[in-house]
Amino acid sequence: MAALGACGGSDGPPPIVIPEVPAGAFEAGCQQLCTLGASERICTPKHSEFCVARCRAATRDLPQACGDCLIAGGTPILGTTDSFGDSCNAGHVASLSSSSCRAVCDDAGAAPPSPDLDVLCQLECMFYTDDHTPFACSVDAVGDDCLMPCQAVIAAQGRICAQCTIGGNVGHGEICFNDVCECLNSLSSSTFGCETLCDTMPPQ
Repeated sequence: MAALGACGGSDGPPPIVIPEVPAGAFEAGCQQLCTLGASERICTPKHSEFCVARCRAATRDLPQACGDCLIAGGTPILGTTDSFGDSCNAGHVASLSSSSCRAVCDDAGAAPPSPDLDVLCQLECMFYTDDHTPFACSVDAVGDDCLMPCQAVIAAQGRICAQCTIGGNVGHGEICFNDVCECLNSLSSSTFGCETLCDTMPPQ
């Protein structure tokens, strides 16, 4: 498992290593969603690297129409400033449960469980990327609440159902004390929004 190192410290969090995910059929779309704008000052190249890895993991081996839909409905990487300070939306593809993609991606349970989704579990559970400086989470902090439940989902459910469950139910958070931060990422057990993708009925 890649770079699940400690985070935080007096000089801020150490550099993180993003798991490597091979480029696939939707690479052009991933690059489009994850390329930093010319005037971007909040999101960093590390956020962009994370975005590309997560996009590749979420679209790997998907049917063309499904992957195209996720890319088309995706959210580009973008930094924002509000009353709470600066934050980075690291960019992501659309959720499988989105109204525009649900029917086109519904395979009626045809795809078996995919061990390749383990890297998506790592990316969703083991990193916090909302801040200007993203950091890696410790297994102690998120193993029981996010990583292991995520791995259980991908082992038990077909590829589409598992990805839908992960994408809609991982909550990301952090807690900091004296500039030392840790993750509060967790995966809920809800399958809300994924019901039709987790059954074996053909799409309506």
